Amino acid sequence: MKDLRWAIGKVMHPIRRMLYRRSFFRPRIWRIEFQAVVRNKGARFARAVLLFPMPQAGPTQEMLERPRFNTACEVKSDLVYGNEYALVKLDLAPGQETSILQQALVRVFPRKAHFSDSANSRTAQLGQKNDLYLVANAYITSNDVQIRSLAKQIVGQDHSATNMLRRVNEYVVRKLRYGLPIAGLYSAGDALTLPLVDCGGFDTLEAALLQSLGYPVRIVSGFWATGKHDNAMHAWLEVRLPDGQWVGLDPSVEHLQRAGKSARFLGFGQVGADRIITGYGCAIPVSGLADRIPILQNPMVINGPIDDLEISVFFKTPTYP
Repeated sequence: MKDLRWAIGKVMHPIRRMLYRRSFFRPRIWRIEFQAVVRNKGARFARAVLLFPMPQAGPTQEMLERPRFNTACEVKSDLVYGNEYALVKLDLAPGQETSILQQALVRVFPRKAHFSDSANSRTAQLGQKNDLYLVANAYITSNDVQIRSLAKQIVGQDHSATNMLRRVNEYVVRKLRYGLPIAGLYSAGDALTLPLVDCGGFDTLEAALLQSLGYPVRIVSGFWATGKHDNAMHAWLEVRLPDGQWVGLDPSVEHLQRAGKSARFLGFGQVGADRIITGYGCAIPVSGLADRIPILQNPMVINGPIDDLEISVFFKTPTYP
Protein backbone atom coordinates (compact mmCIF):
# COMPACT_ATOMS: atom_id res chain seq x y z
CA MET A 1 0.00 0.00 0.00
CA LYS A 2 2.86 2.36 0.84
CA ASP A 3 4.49 1.69 -2.53
CA LEU A 4 1.17 2.33 -4.28
CA ARG A 5 0.75 5.68 -2.53
CA TRP A 6 4.31 6.61 -3.46
CA ALA A 7 3.69 5.70 -7.13
CA ILE A 8 0.45 7.70 -7.24
CA GLY A 9 2.14 10.65 -5.59
CA LYS A 10 4.97 10.56 -8.13
CA VAL A 11 2.47 10.62 -11.02
CA MET A 12 0.37 13.40 -9.48
CA HIS A 13 3.28 15.62 -8.48
CA PRO A 14 3.85 17.21 -11.95
CA ILE A 15 0.09 17.82 -12.24
CA ARG A 16 0.00 19.54 -8.83
CA ARG A 17 2.96 21.69 -9.84
CA MET A 18 1.24 22.74 -13.07
CA LEU A 19 -1.96 23.67 -11.26
CA TYR A 20 -0.03 25.55 -8.61
CA ARG A 21 1.86 27.56 -11.23
CA ARG A 22 -1.39 28.52 -12.97
CA SER A 23 -2.92 29.63 -9.70
CA PHE A 24 -0.06 31.53 -8.07
CA PHE A 25 2.12 32.88 -10.85
CA ARG A 26 -0.22 35.80 -11.27
CA PRO A 27 -1.16 38.66 -8.90
CA ARG A 28 -3.51 37.63 -6.10
CA ILE A 29 -5.54 39.60 -3.56
CA TRP A 30 -5.57 38.23 -0.04
CA ARG A 31 -7.70 39.24 2.92
CA ILE A 32 -5.69 38.68 6.09
CA GLU A 33 -7.04 37.72 9.51
CA PHE A 34 -4.13 37.57 11.95
CA GLN A 35 -5.12 36.72 15.53
CA ALA A 36 -3.23 36.29 18.80
CA VAL A 37 -4.98 34.89 21.87
CA VAL A 38 -2.98 35.69 25.00
CA ARG A 39 -3.74 33.92 28.30
CA ASN A 40 -2.28 34.63 31.71
CA LYS A 41 -1.53 31.17 33.12
CA GLY A 42 0.36 32.58 36.09
CA ALA A 43 -0.79 33.29 39.65
CA ARG A 44 -0.21 37.02 39.51
CA PHE A 45 -1.51 40.01 37.59
CA ALA A 46 0.35 40.40 34.28
CA ARG A 47 1.12 43.76 32.73
CA ALA A 48 3.01 43.36 29.45
CA VAL A 49 3.54 44.57 25.90
CA LEU A 50 2.77 42.38 22.88
CA LEU A 51 4.68 42.94 19.64
CA PHE A 52 2.37 42.21 16.70
CA PRO A 53 3.99 41.96 13.23
CA MET A 54 2.13 43.56 10.30
CA PRO A 55 2.04 42.96 6.53
CA GLN A 56 4.79 44.99 4.87
CA ALA A 57 4.41 47.15 1.76
CA GLY A 58 7.07 46.49 -0.85
CA PRO A 59 7.78 45.65 -4.51
CA THR A 60 5.83 42.37 -4.33
CA GLN A 61 3.16 43.31 -1.77
CA GLU A 62 0.75 46.23 -2.09
CA MET A 63 -1.39 47.38 0.83
CA LEU A 64 -4.99 47.77 -0.37
CA GLU A 65 -6.37 48.22 3.14
CA ARG A 66 -4.01 49.09 5.99
CA PRO A 67 -4.09 46.80 9.02
CA ARG A 68 -6.91 47.40 11.49
CA PHE A 69 -6.84 46.14 15.08
CA ASN A 70 -9.73 45.39 17.41
CA THR A 71 -7.88 47.11 20.25
CA ALA A 72 -5.71 50.16 20.85
CA CYS A 73 -2.12 49.84 19.66
CA GLU A 74 0.92 51.92 18.76
CA VAL A 75 2.44 51.41 15.30
CA LYS A 76 6.24 51.62 15.13
CA SER A 77 8.95 51.08 12.49
CA ASP A 78 12.30 49.44 13.10
CA LEU A 79 15.26 51.72 12.42
CA VAL A 80 17.24 49.29 10.27
CA TYR A 81 14.86 47.73 7.73
CA GLY A 82 11.83 50.00 8.13
CA ASN A 83 9.41 47.19 9.04
CA GLU A 84 6.15 48.31 10.62
CA TYR A 85 4.84 46.52 13.70
CA ALA A 86 2.28 47.20 16.40
CA LEU A 87 2.73 47.33 20.18
CA VAL A 88 -0.31 46.31 22.25
CA LYS A 89 -0.48 46.84 26.03
CA LEU A 90 -1.80 43.88 28.03
CA ASP A 91 -3.31 43.87 31.53
CA LEU A 92 -4.42 40.37 32.47
CA ALA A 93 -5.59 38.93 35.77
CA PRO A 94 -4.66 35.30 36.61
CA GLY A 95 -6.55 32.97 34.25
CA GLN A 96 -7.76 35.83 32.06
CA GLU A 97 -7.26 35.82 28.29
CA THR A 98 -7.65 38.38 25.54
CA SER A 99 -7.87 38.16 21.76
CA ILE A 100 -6.12 40.66 19.49
CA LEU A 101 -7.26 40.57 15.86
CA GLN A 102 -5.52 42.28 12.94
CA GLN A 103 -7.24 42.52 9.54
CA ALA A 104 -5.78 43.78 6.27
CA LEU A 105 -6.11 43.47 2.50
CA VAL A 106 -3.07 43.05 0.26
CA ARG A 107 -2.27 42.40 -3.37
CA VAL A 108 0.69 40.07 -3.84
CA PHE A 109 2.70 39.94 -7.06
CA PRO A 110 4.79 37.01 -8.27
CA ARG A 111 8.43 37.65 -9.10
CA LYS A 112 10.64 36.13 -11.75
CA ALA A 113 14.32 37.02 -12.07
CA HIS A 114 15.68 38.22 -15.41
CA PHE A 115 19.33 37.30 -15.65
CA SER A 116 21.09 39.65 -18.05
CA ASP A 117 24.68 40.53 -18.98
CA SER A 118 24.70 43.23 -16.29
CA ALA A 119 23.50 40.68 -13.76
CA ASN A 120 26.50 38.51 -14.65
CA SER A 121 29.06 41.21 -13.87
CA ARG A 122 31.20 40.81 -10.77
CA THR A 123 29.51 41.41 -7.43
CA ALA A 124 32.29 43.83 -6.50
CA GLN A 125 30.53 46.43 -8.67
CA LEU A 126 27.69 46.77 -6.13
CA GLY A 127 27.62 50.15 -4.39
CA GLN A 128 27.78 51.61 -0.93
CA LYS A 129 23.98 51.89 -0.95
CA ASN A 130 23.80 48.13 -0.36
CA ASP A 131 26.00 48.10 2.74
CA LEU A 132 23.01 47.37 5.02
CA TYR A 133 22.60 43.98 3.37
CA LEU A 134 26.31 43.13 3.48
CA VAL A 135 26.58 43.20 7.28
CA ALA A 136 26.92 39.89 9.14
CA ASN A 137 24.82 39.22 12.24
CA ALA A 138 24.05 36.41 14.68
CA TYR A 139 22.12 34.46 12.03
CA ILE A 140 23.82 35.37 8.75
CA THR A 141 27.38 34.64 9.85
CA SER A 142 29.16 35.62 6.65
CA ASN A 143 32.24 36.70 8.64
CA ASP A 144 32.78 33.15 9.93
CA VAL A 145 36.01 31.55 8.66
CA GLN A 146 34.29 28.24 7.88
CA ILE A 147 31.53 29.96 5.92
CA ARG A 148 33.97 32.04 3.88
CA SER A 149 36.14 29.03 3.09
CA LEU A 150 33.15 26.91 2.13
CA ALA A 151 31.76 29.60 -0.16
CA LYS A 152 35.06 29.80 -2.06
CA GLN A 153 35.14 26.02 -2.44
CA ILE A 154 31.59 25.99 -3.83
CA VAL A 155 32.10 28.64 -6.54
CA GLY A 156 35.70 27.74 -7.43
CA GLN A 157 37.08 29.97 -10.20
CA ASP A 158 33.66 30.97 -11.55
CA HIS A 159 33.16 34.70 -10.92
CA SER A 160 29.94 35.24 -12.85
CA ALA A 161 27.38 36.63 -10.38
CA THR A 162 24.58 34.47 -11.78
CA ASN A 163 26.65 31.27 -11.89
CA MET A 164 27.92 31.74 -8.33
CA LEU A 165 24.33 32.26 -7.23
CA ARG A 166 23.27 29.00 -8.85
CA ARG A 167 26.22 27.07 -7.42
CA VAL A 168 25.55 28.20 -3.85
CA ASN A 169 21.82 27.57 -4.16
CA GLU A 170 22.44 24.07 -5.50
CA TYR A 171 24.83 23.30 -2.64
CA VAL A 172 22.29 24.33 0.03
CA VAL A 173 19.40 22.48 -1.61
CA ARG A 174 21.44 19.27 -1.80
CA LYS A 175 23.31 19.57 1.51
CA LEU A 176 20.52 20.23 4.04
CA ARG A 177 17.59 18.16 5.27
CA TYR A 178 14.26 19.70 6.22
CA GLY A 179 12.65 19.27 9.65
CA LEU A 180 12.23 20.53 13.23
CA PRO A 181 10.51 23.86 12.48
CA ILE A 182 10.89 26.56 15.13
CA ALA A 183 9.19 29.90 15.81
CA GLY A 184 12.53 31.74 15.73
CA LEU A 185 15.38 31.46 13.24
CA TYR A 186 18.17 28.92 12.85
CA SER A 187 21.60 30.43 12.22
CA ALA A 188 23.90 29.47 9.37
CA GLY A 189 26.05 27.64 11.93
CA ASP A 190 23.01 25.65 13.07
CA ALA A 191 22.33 24.65 9.48
CA LEU A 192 25.85 23.27 9.08
CA THR A 193 25.84 21.29 12.33
CA LEU A 194 22.27 20.11 12.98
CA PRO A 195 20.80 17.09 11.15
CA LEU A 196 17.56 18.93 10.35
CA VAL A 197 16.57 22.60 10.01
CA ASP A 198 13.46 24.38 8.77
CA CYS A 199 13.12 26.93 5.97
CA GLY A 200 14.92 29.58 8.03
CA GLY A 201 18.01 27.38 8.36
CA PHE A 202 18.16 26.87 4.60
CA ASP A 203 17.86 30.64 4.14
CA THR A 204 20.48 31.78 6.65
CA LEU A 205 23.08 29.32 5.35
CA GLU A 206 22.54 30.38 1.76
CA ALA A 207 22.46 34.04 2.78
CA ALA A 208 25.73 33.73 4.73
CA LEU A 209 27.52 31.97 1.86
CA LEU A 210 26.33 34.52 -0.69
CA GLN A 211 27.03 37.52 1.54
CA SER A 212 30.60 36.30 2.08
CA LEU A 213 30.98 36.42 -1.72
CA GLY A 214 29.78 40.02 -1.88
CA TYR A 215 26.06 39.61 -2.51
CA PRO A 216 23.67 41.87 -0.56
CA VAL A 217 21.08 39.55 1.02
CA ARG A 218 18.03 39.70 3.27
CA ILE A 219 15.72 37.19 4.91
CA VAL A 220 12.01 37.57 4.13
CA SER A 221 9.55 36.14 6.65
CA GLY A 222 5.80 35.64 6.74
CA PHE A 223 3.13 33.03 6.18
CA TRP A 224 1.84 30.88 3.34
CA ALA A 225 -1.35 32.25 1.80
CA THR A 226 -3.41 29.56 0.14
CA GLY A 227 -6.97 30.38 1.19
CA LYS A 228 -6.87 27.79 3.98
CA HIS A 229 -7.13 28.39 7.71
CA ASP A 230 -4.22 28.56 10.13
CA ASN A 231 -1.57 28.86 7.45
CA ALA A 232 1.99 27.81 8.15
CA MET A 233 4.98 30.05 8.78
CA HIS A 234 7.49 30.44 6.00
CA ALA A 235 10.72 32.28 5.25
CA TRP A 236 12.85 32.66 2.14
CA LEU A 237 15.62 35.02 1.04
CA GLU A 238 16.24 37.75 -1.49
CA VAL A 239 19.57 38.49 -3.14
CA ARG A 240 20.49 41.70 -4.92
CA LEU A 241 22.31 41.33 -8.24
CA PRO A 242 24.73 43.92 -9.68
CA ASP A 243 21.99 45.23 -12.00
CA GLY A 244 19.94 46.22 -8.94
CA GLN A 245 17.17 43.62 -9.06
CA TRP A 246 16.23 41.61 -5.98
CA VAL A 247 15.98 37.89 -6.76
CA GLY A 248 13.80 35.66 -4.60
CA LEU A 249 15.23 32.26 -3.67
CA ASP A 250 13.41 29.53 -1.75
CA PRO A 251 15.90 26.70 -1.14
CA SER A 252 13.81 24.77 1.40
CA VAL A 253 10.83 24.55 -0.97
CA GLU A 254 13.13 23.60 -3.86
CA HIS A 255 14.56 20.85 -1.63
CA LEU A 256 11.07 19.57 -0.77
CA GLN A 257 9.94 19.76 -4.40
CA ARG A 258 12.82 17.55 -5.52
CA ALA A 259 11.81 15.05 -2.85
CA GLY A 260 8.23 15.06 -4.15
CA LYS A 261 6.94 16.66 -0.94
CA SER A 262 5.91 20.08 -2.26
CA ALA A 263 4.38 21.49 -5.42
CA ARG A 264 5.05 25.11 -4.44
CA PHE A 265 8.43 25.54 -6.15
CA LEU A 266 8.06 27.50 -9.40
CA GLY A 267 11.67 27.62 -10.58
CA PHE A 268 15.06 29.12 -9.80
CA GLY A 269 14.68 32.85 -9.11
CA GLN A 270 10.87 32.64 -9.10
CA VAL A 271 8.53 33.37 -6.17
CA GLY A 272 4.76 33.04 -6.46
CA ALA A 273 1.92 35.16 -5.08
CA ASP A 274 1.31 32.52 -2.44
CA ARG A 275 2.89 34.18 0.60
CA ILE A 276 2.31 37.16 2.88
CA ILE A 277 5.36 39.17 3.97
CA THR A 278 5.44 40.27 7.62
CA GLY A 279 9.10 41.21 7.85
CA TYR A 280 12.32 41.93 5.96
CA GLY A 281 15.71 41.13 7.45
CA CYS A 282 16.77 39.38 10.65
CA ALA A 283 18.28 40.41 14.00
CA ILE A 284 15.75 43.24 14.02
CA PRO A 285 15.90 46.09 16.57
CA VAL A 286 12.62 46.77 18.38
CA SER A 287 11.65 49.85 20.35
CA GLY A 288 12.06 49.34 24.09
CA LEU A 289 13.90 46.02 23.76
CA ALA A 290 17.64 45.66 24.39
CA ASP A 291 18.08 42.43 22.40
CA ARG A 292 17.25 42.16 18.72
CA ILE A 293 14.54 39.72 17.69
CA PRO A 294 15.27 37.02 15.08
CA ILE A 295 12.52 37.89 12.57
CA LEU A 296 9.13 39.62 12.44
CA GLN A 297 6.66 36.80 12.06
CA ASN A 298 4.77 35.63 15.17
CA PRO A 299 3.33 37.93 17.86
CA MET A 300 5.53 37.88 20.97
CA VAL A 301 5.65 39.36 24.45
CA ILE A 302 8.60 41.76 24.66
CA ASN A 303 8.02 43.36 28.05
CA GLY A 304 6.45 41.69 31.07
CA PRO A 305 6.20 38.23 32.69
CA ILE A 306 6.92 36.26 29.52
CA ASP A 307 6.80 32.83 31.20
CA ASP A 308 3.30 33.50 32.58
CA LEU A 309 1.77 34.44 29.23
CA GLU A 310 0.67 31.81 26.72
CA ILE A 311 0.13 32.91 23.09
CA SER A 312 -1.90 31.05 20.47
CA VAL A 313 -1.52 32.36 16.91
CA PHE A 314 -4.01 32.01 14.05
CA PHE A 315 -3.14 33.30 10.57
CA LYS A 316 -5.89 33.03 7.96
CA THR A 317 -6.28 34.22 4.39
CA PRO A 318 -9.94 33.68 3.47
CA THR A 319 -10.71 33.60 -0.23
CA TYR A 320 -11.21 37.12 -1.64
CA PRO A 321 -13.54 38.57 -2.76
